[in-house]
Amino acid sequence: MRKFYIILVSTLLFASKITAQEKGVSYQLATERVSSIANPHYTLHFTIPPITSEPIHATEVISFDLKKPVKEIVIDFNTVAANLKSVTLNGQKANYQFKNEHIIVSAPSFKTKGNEIGIEFIAAGNSLKREATEFVYCLFVPAKARDVFPCFDQPNLKASVTLKLTVSKEWKAVSNGSIIDSTVNGDWLTWSFKKTAPLSTYQFSFAAGKMNRYSETREGKTINFYYVENNKKKLDTSLTAAVDINFKALAFDAKYLNSYYPYEKFDFVEIPRFSIGGMEHPGAVFYNGNSLFMDQTNDTRIYSRNALIGHEVSHMWFGDWVTMKWFNEVWLKEVFASYIGDKFASSLTPVTDFNKKFLLANFAGAYSVDRFPSSEPIYRTLPNLNQAGLVYGPLTYNKAPIMMHQLELLIGEEAFQKGVQDYIKKYQGGNADVFDLLNEFQKYTKANLKEWSTIWLRNPGRPIIDAQLETHQGKISKLVLTQKGEFNPTLKWTQYFEVLLVYKDSISKIPVRIKDYQMELSELKGRTAPEFIVYNSSGEGYGVFPNSANSIQDPLFKKLPVETRALLVINAYEQALLKTPAIKYQNGMGPLQFLKQLSVLIRDEKDQQLLDRELRIMEGIYWRLLKKETRSTVAASLENSLLEAMKEHSKINRTAIFKSYLRMASSAAAIDSMYHYWQTRTVPAEVTMSADDWNWVAQELALRNYKGPEILKQQLDSITNPNIRKTFAMAMIALSENQATRDSLFNSFLKPEGRKNESDVATALRFLTHPLRQEESRKYIPEALKVLPDILTTNDLFFAPTWLSALLDNYQDDETVKLLKDYFSKPHPDVPDLLMKKVKQTADWVVRANEVRE
Repeated sequence: MRKFYIILVSTLLFASKITAQEKGVSYQLATERVSSIANPHYTLHFTIPPITSEPIHATEVISFDLKKPVKEIVIDFNTVAANLKSVTLNGQKANYQFKNEHIIVSAPSFKTKGNEIGIEFIAAGNSLKREATEFVYCLFVPAKARDVFPCFDQPNLKASVTLKLTVSKEWKAVSNGSIIDSTVNGDWLTWSFKKTAPLSTYQFSFAAGKMNRYSETREGKTINFYYVENNKKKLDTSLTAAVDINFKALAFDAKYLNSYYPYEKFDFVEIPRFSIGGMEHPGAVFYNGNSLFMDQTNDTRIYSRNALIGHEVSHMWFGDWVTMKWFNEVWLKEVFASYIGDKFASSLTPVTDFNKKFLLANFAGAYSVDRFPSSEPIYRTLPNLNQAGLVYGPLTYNKAPIMMHQLELLIGEEAFQKGVQDYIKKYQGGNADVFDLLNEFQKYTKANLKEWSTIWLRNPGRPIIDAQLETHQGKISKLVLTQKGEFNPTLKWTQYFEVLLVYKDSISKIPVRIKDYQMELSELKGRTAPEFIVYNSSGEGYGVFPNSANSIQDPLFKKLPVETRALLVINAYEQALLKTPAIKYQNGMGPLQFLKQLSVLIRDEKDQQLLDRELRIMEGIYWRLLKKETRSTVAASLENSLLEAMKEHSKINRTAIFKSYLRMASSAAAIDSMYHYWQTRTVPAEVTMSADDWNWVAQELALRNYKGPEILKQQLDSITNPNIRKTFAMAMIALSENQATRDSLFNSFLKPEGRKNESDVATALRFLTHPLRQEESRKYIPEALKVLPDILTTNDLFFAPTWLSALLDNYQDDETVKLLKDYFSKPHPDVPDLLMKKVKQTADWVVRANEVRE
């Protein structure tokens, strides 16, 4: 009797907790549901009119079993009450409440097996993207499925899905499952899809509209590519190539993981004006159209496309087949997708040079956050999934792969691969956490991985490595390395890198494993003193290292391996941004000196990817770290250096330098030349410009108030792709010479309906806050910060950091620093802690730029 009483009381307490649920999906709610609900299945039918103003009617049956008795079932549905039309339970009208973004269904008793909750509703929400060009798709990551249909919107409660889509008979449709059949009824066409394997709700998706389909079959396996691109040159250069790379990525991952592809089909879809690079829906991967389709290629763009495809394909195993339990460990899926994606992309080139590509792909991004005191650990807490988008970012996409590479160096390549294979095999189809992962690796090493992972996963920041070199009579008598945390000197990292002794006619590599605050490289004692030493020459070590300035300025620099040159360039940039006197290296270059040095380096740098990075750094320094008067002083000489550097290069590199010349053009002569190039469509010898390139050249001219209205209208008239036209049209407003017009556009962004296409909004906001327009746009900052809580709830969960970056990244002045300090001096109770950290990280860049600008 007592035992029954305890069960009854606990059940009633469980019911009362759920009734009082907060908005979103709390960790408490998710934990209760996963302990109660089993075998969920969604049967969904959406009727989608081609006219975007007409509502989308939908029906659903949620089927599930129970692991234990419950009095209530809480279903997530973030919509207005009017969109919820009816709810039934097991064929009868249900007793339910609609409260705090949840449908709470109550019953005296649910069945142990075979419960069915039927729901009729209107599907709305910003996660269901409807384009006026007769195209619709949904993006539910990380926890936005509940905005469109009722569900258990958490990653550790996987459900199979049976879908029907009724759309215009002129449309095609694609989803996770294969198409079973299609039925025409007048102007409507209903597509029926096969029941999927169990999916987390964020992995479910569909797209429909006026799409083309290209199919290719290899060894009995077919890939369908759905696309809307209409540019013949882009199609000719990219259509079959994109399919080929996806086939190769699937084969690479299956071999590396010793695992079959886990889903019954693989299709992918071009999403125009997509706000992210790609999304790994099993069986229906979404890619940003700009990433797939290119009418011009170079090594950097090709590698980026290959790495993106490698990333999304790797997600079929990491994230989709084995899914993290909660989104605070989203890095667990992204780290393998990025790391193995980089391995795949490097495998496609004749010279793999993995270290160079991995360095250029990840380190600058990781440092963009980790160089500041506001940085966070890779592993973070997440109380509610309505903030899940805030745990994404450079720490997840860039620092975590660096950590994983260090783990591979620690335990060995073979042991690492075996650990990954065991992890996939053991947790296939289910969920896992970091402890599950480390346990699989621990089987193959004596290293204490729990201790090792603590410093990498649970602490923010990076090490500052320094060196004390003593020589006597031309010989090394002592070389000692020291490390300490940039903002926490008690931290010490275990990591591997190389030290390179550079002589006039040779180089000598020394492998290093540092794990303490100090270590002496005793094996170097008595060696001939080199011309200079490169610390972290392989580019694998994480942190800021000494001596880059001297190395870069040495004539022997151009003879160094490409990954070493890349490391020195990235490290010199980080040194230029260091401000704390206790860690500022001697002989480090400031931004202006480094800019001038880069203008020399680009003459000799033949590696396309490294040259592209040097040019991007030059552009960033010029616009973001130089004062207006300094830019005016150096503009003409910098422009001349770029034009002279072009002469030293072949076609592809020459084009890259020419584009940077146009983006930095500031003198009257350079702007006149830019207009001449645009007007006549003539360019210097061996330079190639695409139609898309002329779009941004027109925008650059408008930024400089150079015949802006005339140029922009003419350029818009030349664009035939409707999606590109839309993006360009919004940019035209942001580039208007009329302040009132720009103000009106910005004010429209303060309302949810004005921010529907996040990609276009971010582009326009960057134009509004460009350094050439900052005197007029600084006033936007307070209002843009004020609307952040609304952005978090009404836009895609990734958009808040993008909004902050577009708003603040270009500022460096005293007035903006003061404005931000004033913001932080006041309480903001409506801004969650995770979001406030994003604000601080973005603001830290403005403060640092203000401190080091010249």
